[in-house]
Amino acid sequence: MESDNQTFDNTNNEVHKHQHNHESNKEEVSNSHSHLNKDKKSLRDTVFTNKNLIFIGITLIILIATVYLRVELLQYQGFYEPDGFYHFSVIRAAVNNNFVVPKVLGISGWPQHTLVTEPVGLYWVTLFPYYILRFFGVSYYDVMRLIPLLFAIFDVLGAYYLSRFLSKDKIFGILVMGLVALSAGDSARTSALIYRGDGFITIFLILSLIFIAYIFKSKDRNKKIAYMLLGALSLSICNAVWNGASFANAIVIGAFIVLMAFGFVFKKEKIYNDNIYLIGMLLIWYLLVNLYRAATFFYAQALTQTYFIYLFVILIIGWLIGYYINNEKFEFFETISKRALFLILFSMLIGFVIYFGLNGFIQQVFVNNGFITTGNTFAQTIQELTPPTLPFLYGSFGIALITTPMTILMSISTLLSNAQNIIWILILLSFIPYLFMNIYDSGDWFNGNPRFIFDIKPEMLLIIVYFALTIYLQIFAIRFNSLVSVPLAIFSAYTIYWFFALIHKNFHKHKLTQINIEYTTVVLSLLVILMTIVLYVESAVFGNLLAVAVLIIVNIISGLFILMLINKGFVSNLTGIFAYFIIIFIMVVLFYDIIYGGTITQADNINPLFLNATAWIKNNTAPNSVFLTLWPDGSVVEGWGNRTSVTDSVGSQNASKADPFAAWILNDSNNPSFLYSKINGKPNYLLVRYNWLLESQGIFTESGINPNIESNYSFGLLLPTTESSKNGSSIINFEEQQSSQNIVVVQNSTFNQSTSYIGIQQQSINGLQGGTAYEPFRYTALYNENTLNYTIVNDSKYFNRTVDAMALVIYSNTPRYIPNTSKKVLNVSEGFIFSGDIAMSNMLKFLYFCNNNQGCVWNNTKAGLTLVFVNGDTRIYKINYK
Repeated sequence: MESDNQTFDNTNNEVHKHQHNHESNKEEVSNSHSHLNKDKKSLRDTVFTNKNLIFIGITLIILIATVYLRVELLQYQGFYEPDGFYHFSVIRAAVNNNFVVPKVLGISGWPQHTLVTEPVGLYWVTLFPYYILRFFGVSYYDVMRLIPLLFAIFDVLGAYYLSRFLSKDKIFGILVMGLVALSAGDSARTSALIYRGDGFITIFLILSLIFIAYIFKSKDRNKKIAYMLLGALSLSICNAVWNGASFANAIVIGAFIVLMAFGFVFKKEKIYNDNIYLIGMLLIWYLLVNLYRAATFFYAQALTQTYFIYLFVILIIGWLIGYYINNEKFEFFETISKRALFLILFSMLIGFVIYFGLNGFIQQVFVNNGFITTGNTFAQTIQELTPPTLPFLYGSFGIALITTPMTILMSISTLLSNAQNIIWILILLSFIPYLFMNIYDSGDWFNGNPRFIFDIKPEMLLIIVYFALTIYLQIFAIRFNSLVSVPLAIFSAYTIYWFFALIHKNFHKHKLTQINIEYTTVVLSLLVILMTIVLYVESAVFGNLLAVAVLIIVNIISGLFILMLINKGFVSNLTGIFAYFIIIFIMVVLFYDIIYGGTITQADNINPLFLNATAWIKNNTAPNSVFLTLWPDGSVVEGWGNRTSVTDSVGSQNASKADPFAAWILNDSNNPSFLYSKINGKPNYLLVRYNWLLESQGIFTESGINPNIESNYSFGLLLPTTESSKNGSSIINFEEQQSSQNIVVVQNSTFNQSTSYIGIQQQSINGLQGGTAYEPFRYTALYNENTLNYTIVNDSKYFNRTVDAMALVIYSNTPRYIPNTSKKVLNVSEGFIFSGDIAMSNMLKFLYFCNNNQGCVWNNTKAGLTLVFVNGDTRIYKINYK
């Protein structure tokens, strides 16, 4: 305790010394500006009289920008992704049931309906404000679409208050808020229409960390107990809102371990002893979440079940051993090195026990409960569980990636995916410099006193644990880009602020504040030129020339404006350069936001045509109708069509249903037993979408077919290049999108499709006569997109050698005449080459070879399909059981 007090006193002395030096420096600056006339002084003093008003004004601008940059999706109907439509179904059922969230959603899953496994709190995020706002004519649909924007504001403000434990300087706080507000990573989970639990829990995790920080700052025992209770409550709300909240729980557990280790090794007895409140916080949290679980607010979650007790006991034993050593004052443990050695050996022993004795716990946390990802083939088709790429990280965080060593390493991890754990260890080491980079300030504007001194703050360790764990999650899956955006913003702002504050301090120290204006002009001009080049390079990468042109103009104007302020004496040289840097930094981040906002569309190709199809379902089918479709589309059927789906993206997204369906639609057999199976229970309708072709790789993965023959289930898009007519045939040249070879469609006796064939061109078109220049496909097909008529020709009947594939040509029923001639050719829009095993799959039968005029290639003696709806996105069949 005595050593802690001494450190605290030394710190206070340094702060007072800094404040005295700062006052002296202000006096020197004031004297150096004595050449300015009184009018200039008066104007400057007037502008900066009430700095709090300026801060409030900037904060309001940031909050307005936060909302503005997240409303782009409001142009669309519905929600961002299928999960949102499922949640809409649950909220609709709750509203119709007197605001009681159902345990089972009656339209989710068939023949047995599935439990609502998402935490009840996820739905009360909408139900609570709607309960009040309904009296003002606001619908729960509107609340659900807009509520993410409120949590975006919470993220910005929460990040600000968390960052104040590192520095109370308002410029630092503004930097943090701005980086969170402009983060496309945060926008990816807090934009309008994006209804996700991981977008709602960030503020509750931040509150937990703030309460922990206050535990270590406070000297009053009763306040510590109050913070302990509030921290446990806010942490438990994370679990009540999102099933993936185990990461938030792990951050608090990790913070306890790190703070305990730090307090023990460096003999910070106050810090070590205060960890007892974190033990109490974890115990209360565990009791709360199990109370929630008993009340079925949520079901199984990692870290909330029996395994946690084992870990908790280990943590208590470790803390008690350290407490005993501290109080008995063992001579052996008087040195830091010996304490560190003991900690390392003890940690190795505990790690050995956990790895071999609690291996099931590790599996539960890191695999089975989806802490990072899950191991089955179904999970591999969920895009949000795929590892991030460098373009993804740059698009999410922009230039902030190059402001901290840990994020640079995170970027490198995308290139070394097999060594991600090693990269994460290097990331942990890259936090070490921040333990020496202290800032002492008066809470004013840019008055920080940065120093290299090993005086670790518990708050810094808290934020390091927060950042370290979220980076670990980010390098394994893209879904965590919002969660990592807050600690990234804090450290990015800390790096920028600390660097400029260090320069600012040395300029004052060596009386270099008043560098001559010529030197400043040169430096600022070079910065302007550099940023112009950077922005131009960005335009070459993203192709958004108009946005870049505007930013370059703003860049030059900003530089000239700052230079004018410096020349007039309104700001010092260094402050002006810093202001310019911040303006441009925000501009570049904003550049990525413009790209993000301009390109973001609904996931899984949810579009007006698909929503119109599901609206047709609601108005034209019986309320008890059951639909069979791909699991992401099932959620839209439930949410927008208000009809039962066999599978959906939340309640029924499991391999037992999704995988057999994927195998069925890739099969070429018309065996109807799949429809009668216990998985499906004779559904009434089949809904298929042309978008499934784009998702065919994921469907193949789910199907469980041997991955070694994946190439047999591939396809290529054909784009028509030239068309001509020769010898009574229609000849269309195609160029395959993914290769340079030309495909030639030859149709004998134009529109008499019974003798047509399609082949790969091997030599000039003049070789057409005699047919030796072509190697025909096994199947050729033509599909009229207006009449829905189709023709399938088995070319193997006519040729000894064929390519094991199908060429499909999609055309209009109206012929197109060749310019300046009387000859007519097929009006072709596009074509496909399908590999052998997908060529006659059920999926292609449902999409192209089924209509009410010619019948359905799939139909059999026990079941048949009647086409009841079709548009450019969706086909809906009534299933007729015989």
